[in-house]
Amino acid sequence: MAATVDRTRVRVEDGSSMGRSYTASSNKRAGLGAERRGLTTKSFNIDDDKLVLDSLPAPNLNTSTKADILAYFLNSYDLNSSLFALLKNDSVFYMKPDVLRRPLIFYFAHTCSVYANKLALAGVIDDIDPYYQKMFETGVDEMSWDDMDDMQDDDYAWPTVAESEAFRQRVKAAVVEVINAMPDPKEVPITMDSPYWGLIMGFEHERIHLETSSVLIRQLPIDCVRKPVTWRDCPFRASTPAEVPKNKLQDVDATRVVLGKPCDFPQYGWDNEYGKRVVDVPAFAGSRFKVTNAEFLPFVLAGGYRDRKWWVSPRGDDEGWRWASYRNATHPSFWVATAAMPDFIGGTPELPYQKDDGHARAGTGTEFMLRVELDIVPMPWDWPVEVNYHEARAFLNWKAANEGLAPGQLRMPTEAEFHAMRDDPCPFPEALTGKRFAGQRAGIPADPEAAERMVATADAVKAPPATVPDFGAPAPVDASIEHPAYQEDPAAFDVVMNPVCPGNTNMKFHSPSPVHLYPPSTAGFYDTHGNVWEYVEDHFAGLPDFSIHYLYDDFSTPCFDGWHTMMLGGSWVSTGDESSNFGRYAFRRHFFQQLGFRYVRTTAGTKEDFPGQATVKNLWEGMGDISQQVTDGYATAADKLAVVGDAPAVSALGAITLADASTFPRRLADAVATLYAKAKAPAAAAAADASVLHLNCGAGGVTMQLCRHFSNVVGTHHVEPVLRQARLLQHHGQLEYQRLTEGILTTTALVNVDRDIDRSRAVYVETCVSELEPALKANGGKPFDAVVLDGALTQVTQPLDALKSLRKAGVVAEGGVVVVLSDHSWNADVTPRNSWLGGFNMNGEEVTTRDSIVRHLGSRGLYEFVEAADVPVLRCQDARRFTLELIDAVALRKGAEAPPRAAAAAAAAESACA
Repeated sequence: MAATVDRTRVRVEDGSSMGRSYTASSNKRAGLGAERRGLTTKSFNIDDDKLVLDSLPAPNLNTSTKADILAYFLNSYDLNSSLFALLKNDSVFYMKPDVLRRPLIFYFAHTCSVYANKLALAGVIDDIDPYYQKMFETGVDEMSWDDMDDMQDDDYAWPTVAESEAFRQRVKAAVVEVINAMPDPKEVPITMDSPYWGLIMGFEHERIHLETSSVLIRQLPIDCVRKPVTWRDCPFRASTPAEVPKNKLQDVDATRVVLGKPCDFPQYGWDNEYGKRVVDVPAFAGSRFKVTNAEFLPFVLAGGYRDRKWWVSPRGDDEGWRWASYRNATHPSFWVATAAMPDFIGGTPELPYQKDDGHARAGTGTEFMLRVELDIVPMPWDWPVEVNYHEARAFLNWKAANEGLAPGQLRMPTEAEFHAMRDDPCPFPEALTGKRFAGQRAGIPADPEAAERMVATADAVKAPPATVPDFGAPAPVDASIEHPAYQEDPAAFDVVMNPVCPGNTNMKFHSPSPVHLYPPSTAGFYDTHGNVWEYVEDHFAGLPDFSIHYLYDDFSTPCFDGWHTMMLGGSWVSTGDESSNFGRYAFRRHFFQQLGFRYVRTTAGTKEDFPGQATVKNLWEGMGDISQQVTDGYATAADKLAVVGDAPAVSALGAITLADASTFPRRLADAVATLYAKAKAPAAAAAADASVLHLNCGAGGVTMQLCRHFSNVVGTHHVEPVLRQARLLQHHGQLEYQRLTEGILTTTALVNVDRDIDRSRAVYVETCVSELEPALKANGGKPFDAVVLDGALTQVTQPLDALKSLRKAGVVAEGGVVVVLSDHSWNADVTPRNSWLGGFNMNGEEVTTRDSIVRHLGSRGLYEFVEAADVPVLRCQDARRFTLELIDAVALRKGAEAPPRAAAAAAAAESACA
């Protein structure tokens, strides 16, 4: 067995790298999905007395024995296996608890695929089953939540549960063999340069999926799971909101936080944890507790989920409102509305928001229940509310308004502020946090043995006490007690390496717990370790000196895209590195996890261009200005004018020169006519007999030129004074106006419409690009043969709305053509970045505007991409400033109208568990 790394086998980031989405629909068998929904067999089972539901502490890689490493592996593997053993039958393995995620059979075998792939990549083993290793490797994170196409077809030929389990057992045996043959870590420590680093990587990867799979299983209908007698939901809960302690703000003095993990730390870490960032944190005030179900309740009862203003940022970003509308959300996703609460049963028949809403097990009362992992229980009002980032942000907007605070004055903490509240010892001497070390780990009860006995007492679970037990206050801070130096005891700097982790983590309970169950940190904040994760405002990003590890080249980097928001602190089901002081994780803002939030209040008058500006390195800030200055100062003329230089360039429409750019209205109209002729279906009308809708027509220059080619042209614009000029030019054929020359100086100028244009073919309508009824009325109620969407995508707040309007029935004739014109010049002051259609990275892949246009219009086969062409445009700003743009003209042909997707398949999937 190899003991060194063959670096020639190291895979670079490519289409097969882990974490990527793919939508290939190969390997399908018609009717297989329906067949599997009808399965009642149970091929994978573990008896209750053999379930493993307790986690071991993370191993010290400098001092552990092979027996310790083997025990940790078996514990990791068995925890994951035990979770899947709680599915009711085989049919559940083929369900998608979230329509945008893989079916559970993928996650069942995915972790073993990673063991096999990483150990093979490290040169430690040979491939075990390349087919399964590839099948179960990729597809964890989807690309878009608002694309209703499923990531994987229901008829995809996944292996049977028994076949998947056989693959898992083969991998398990191989890993055990590797551990038995490896050098003892006490003799040869496992470092990140060791091939056996991939072994520990596999353990921690499996523990990540223990958590993410727990969330997916929690999203299943309750009838699809079973609850064993050894499952420990926390027995302590407030039965009414009045019993819950009031959340108060706690002041934090200005301090210095150092983020990062030493490279020689004797415990596994993911690439994003290493490096070092020193942050001076201004004084702030933060909530002592995470927001509870009780604190969140008034927002729900006030109709907060239905009120758009709470979901839109001051800069117009409405990503949250689009998510809330898409899901028809009415309450936190794990809350359960009873049948007596119809106003709070959200979602759609195809996509239920909470699959247990109205379920018989929720009862007939008029109060919310809570879906925990394997049960529906009376609402524990003092447990943290579990929501996604959009819900948390909407709540804070509502709360700030109700308390008379300025918009944005309440927000979630930043990563640096979170560590100031946690106040744990730091291995870097520059840090000012953790200096109040009191001889115990922050947040551990004064009598941890008593807490452990309580957790293990079955009687306590069966007969919950009326009040939360008093575990004692933290030991008083004693300045004479010094924390050991990092070199003396590195493990003392990470709670996950202690025999008992602080707080509700490492599976002490199998559910959340009251926010005040465990003592606070030395800074006075509760649950900074465990219970549920909490959001911070930072985009996920590497620390200074970040570098990828060759064994997992795209664990973090695909998420360094501005779409992934960081979460810290761990949850009740977090184990291993997830519970570490150094853990840094992130998910898309619409994802659900065992995840909540707390808030901080900024000082009145503090202006933040983006949340947490003083301590956050926002990935989207400042890039454009830097790029322009470097390009202007150093790029060659060919780079600056790649398509219009001294020699004509060639595009799909032929040679183009700078002179062409000055006559762009004619050029654009000619391009549309050419693309229409190429793209239209044979049965569609010829251009001379066709109607065309010109959206965002402005003063009508291109609209008039379209009249050369089409018999009926409808131009629309949303600004009446602009449209008035178009109508004047159509009526008179000329217009005298004041042309800007310098500052506010003007000169009188006269422009004319070309005499050979039949101006009577045009009609102008005032409307926006997403409201097309007035335009259709102007066309006699008939669909258009062609639609030109002219530059509007980058000029509106929600460009996706414009594309969605073109998908509506009756707008474009079957076989007709849509031509989308765009310069892709996205501006955050006009269009919030979360609403851009392109010009960013997501999940490690470049997303271009053209690709998004084709994907959104082509969804479900409604439009087919035909051709794209470049059209130069020269715009005059004043007598001395001219802007040269290269317009991307994308042509798509419309197919037949697709019937609405039936809800039968979704309903059948859920009824299989009944």
